[in-house]
Amino acid sequence: MLSPREQAIVIKAMGNLKPTKMAFSDFDRDENEIEILCDLKETLVY
Repeated sequence: MLSPREQAIVIKAMGNLKPTKMAFSDFDRDENEIEILCDLKETLVY
């Protein structure tokens, strides 16, 4: 699982996307992989 410091870094990096909710998961138990789930305030179109 991410440490509070690592979570803060991810939250800051995603700040421009204006997330309304975020969750971190290490469900796969792979030390090199995490999942970041988020709801965004706006829909992104690329």
